[in-house]
Amino acid sequence: MGACSGDGEAAQGGVGTAAAAVPVEIAVARTDTVLQQLRAVGSLEAAALVTVKSESSGRVLSLEVREGSRVEAGAVLLQLDAAKLQAEFEVAEAAAARAETESENLARQLERNRSLLAQGAISPQAFDDIEAAARSADARLREARAALSLARERLEDATVRAPFSGEVGLRSIDLGAYVEDGDDLFQLVDNDPLEIAFPVPERYLGAMQLGARVELQVRNFPDRRFAGEVVFMSPLVDPVNRTVTVKARVANPDRVLRSGQFADVRMELGRRPDAIVIPEAAIVPGRADDAVFVVREGVVTRRSVTVGSRSGGEVEVVEGLAAGDTVVVAGQQRLSDGAAVRVEVGG
Repeated sequence: MGACSGDGEAAQGGVGTAAAAVPVEIAVARTDTVLQQLRAVGSLEAAALVTVKSESSGRVLSLEVREGSRVEAGAVLLQLDAAKLQAEFEVAEAAAARAETESENLARQLERNRSLLAQGAISPQAFDDIEAAARSADARLREARAALSLARERLEDATVRAPFSGEVGLRSIDLGAYVEDGDDLFQLVDNDPLEIAFPVPERYLGAMQLGARVELQVRNFPDRRFAGEVVFMSPLVDPVNRTVTVKARVANPDRVLRSGQFADVRMELGRRPDAIVIPEAAIVPGRADDAVFVVREGVVTRRSVTVGSRSGGEVEVVEGLAAGDTVVVAGQQRLSDGAAVRVEVGG
């Protein structure tokens, strides 16, 4: 809305002379429908991003994927030389089989001796010895099975698989390299969906809800809007900034968005059909508050205001003005409370 000029003589009133009055341009506060819109900036984050590490030691026998390739959950990423691990597994398997045979034999012997003890054919001491031997055999069997399970797991760890579906990032090893348990191997990222966290002033909390729609825009796609929805609202208000962290999830099926990108977030919070609006140029920012100069009978009064949404060069005034109030939109730098003014037509 452009600056509106009024009747110069009416605006001057009888206070001061025309020569002493400060020339200003004015506009009249009016009611209009205002779209309450939140704008924020945040950084996109992948739904899942991990560095795949080795859980075994050995030489890299084969690389099954290339950097940048798409893999499904469970796909083989690389294979370590597992010859030694295979041998250890077979030794553990044989030990477990022997322990199982020994445990079964002693269990049968214990049952036979239980009947003999009841008939008085063996002494209680002899039965106790057989029972103790059977318990020891059971313990050795459990130990052997645990060792077999560990050997199997180490053998399986020589085949490194993708923990989830995603894109392979930077590779940290080469074919033939020797890796230790815990060494970095690959980055794996799932960019669909993405999430973005952004701050929301606490005054907007009443208009926020889970599932609310948001729109994102990134610099490399200036003409494209990406839709998302709110999936998280922090239960805590930042005591310094008086904001709440909100997260939105954004579908990215064509994977043109990347984790780490900055994005502008826009979110519609509602519409007010009877909002008070004035040109944004009327606002005089201050350390403690925002203000406007209200003109009445050729004299200005500084009035504190609370501003709301801004759009198209206009600003909503939530508190401090009424429809029909006349405000200064140019010349405020020469004004003070109670100054006389002369209205001029804006250029």
